[in-house]
Amino acid sequence: MELYQLKYFHTLCRYGKYSRAAQELYISPSALSSAVKKLEAELGLPLIDRNAPDFTLLPAGEALLACCGSILNELDILQEQLDKLAGQAVALRIAVEHMAFSGSFMEALDSFSQQYPQVQVAVSRRDGDTIRQLVNSRKLDIGIVIHQDSQYPGLSTEPYCEAEYGLYCGKPQAETVISTRTLAGKELTLLNNTGDMAAPLKEYFLAFDVRPAKSSVTNIYPDASWPLIRAGLGSAVYPMDLHRIGDGIFVYPFDPPLTLRYDFVTPPHSPIARALKLLKDFLLSRAGKELP
Repeated sequence: MELYQLKYFHTLCRYGKYSRAAQELYISPSALSSAVKKLEAELGLPLIDRNAPDFTLLPAGEALLACCGSILNELDILQEQLDKLAGQAVALRIAVEHMAFSGSFMEALDSFSQQYPQVQVAVSRRDGDTIRQLVNSRKLDIGIVIHQDSQYPGLSTEPYCEAEYGLYCGKPQAETVISTRTLAGKELTLLNNTGDMAAPLKEYFLAFDVRPAKSSVTNIYPDASWPLIRAGLGSAVYPMDLHRIGDGIFVYPFDPPLTLRYDFVTPPHSPIARALKLLKDFLLSRAGKELP
C-alpha cells in the first residue's frame, strides 16, 4: 500500500464519482479505477460494492476510509511543518564519541555551517552509551558513536566512516610504528584516554594477544592532558588525523592497524529530518577510510 493509493481512495469516497474524483486528482477515470483495483488486490479484500446502483463502500472500504482520513491529515500537518523549517533556521544538537576533537571532523562541521548557515550545529563530546540514551529521549538530534553489533532499541543506525588510531606520547620511541610486539610486557599508562576507548582497546589487545604490563585508562579531556603527554607522563590513543598536537608530542601508528567504525544514530520520525539528512549527506561526502 502506498500513500498515493490512500489519497486516490479518499478522494473517490469524498466525491462518490470516478469522473469528479479523477478531475480533482488530475488523472483519468480509468487510471483512478486501476489504482483502486490494485489497492484492493494488495489488501486482498474488495472495498467498493460495484453491483450497487450508487457509490457504496463495503465493510473493508469503510474501515479503510476511517483510517486513511486521519493518516492523510497528519501527513499534511507534517509537510506544513517541514515547509516552515525549510525557510527558517534549524538548530541541530549533535554529540560525538571520542573523535570530537579530530581536526578534520571539526573542519567538516565548520564547512557545513558556512555552506548551510540556516542550520545551526551545536556539538558536544560524550560517551557512546550516553549519546544513545540522549538521542533516544530526543535530547540530542544526532549522535556519532563507535559501532556496536548489538542494536539500541528505538534508534535508526546508519554506517558513517572508519578511523585509524595511533598512540600519542611525549617520549620518542625507537620504532616508527607501535607493534603488538612493542606493547607486550611494557607499561602503557593512558593518562588521558577516555572511557569510551577502553573496550575497543581491550578488544584490540585480546585479538593480537597483547599483554601490557600495565594499562590504565582515565577520563581526562584532551585539552587538560596534552601537557601530561608532552611531559612524558602518559600516552593516549587518538585518530591519526588529529593535527593540533603542536611540538613535543610523538604519534605512532599501530601495527596491525587499530581501526574503529563509526555510526550515525538518530531518532525515528524526527521533525527536522530534512536538516539531519543534509548534515549526514554532507559528512558522508567528506568521509573516506580516514575521518571526514
